[in-house]
Amino acid sequence: MKSTTKATIVQHTHDTFNAHLSITKTKAELIQLYLNLIANCGMPTAPATTTPTSNQLPTASQPRPHKITSNWNIRRLPNTKTIKFIKLFGGNAYSMVKAIESSLQQALGEAIPPITILAGRWWSPLSSNFTLTLAGNPGVTLVQKYQKAILRPFGENIFTLVPNEEQTRIAFQNVPIYRHANGELPSPTELKTELSKNL
Repeated sequence: MKSTTKATIVQHTHDTFNAHLSITKTKAELIQLYLNLIANCGMPTAPATTTPTSNQLPTASQPRPHKITSNWNIRRLPNTKTIKFIKLFGGNAYSMVKAIESSLQQALGEAIPPITILAGRWWSPLSSNFTLTLAGNPGVTLVQKYQKAILRPFGENIFTLVPNEEQTRIAFQNVPIYRHANGELPSPTELKTELSKNL
């Protein structure tokens, strides 16, 4: 599975960005290089044409742009907020992705599942929600078909899997926070409580 996934990333990067990655790199290194290309070059929106024009929309005879990746959110169900959830593997996102891949393989009994996971990340250090980046756009029907296997490492009936459409992640920096009388910073639990009250 590992070499196949690496080969998929290398081939997809070559086809999309005309960039050559070495298959000898680790999967984590290949994923990071791939994400760096997206950050530097942007997501390709349409195939190159010989006579580009501004604001050109695809016509019926032209192929529509295809997604080279898609994001899916693993979110807590609304009625499970009181159930304690401890992040597996000490919160290591890479290990979580490997556990999801193993669950897919076991559910299908195949070494190469029809869904390729490129990366995963927790929403924040305090959040139990997780985002998966999949190769291409496998579609809602296919992903939901294997939803139970994907969610197995997160526990039974606690999380749901939904496509990440038009969501934006916001990071706040240099936000002033209070200190205790002895000068110590508040604990993560205190900060989480404050953030949940102070919209």
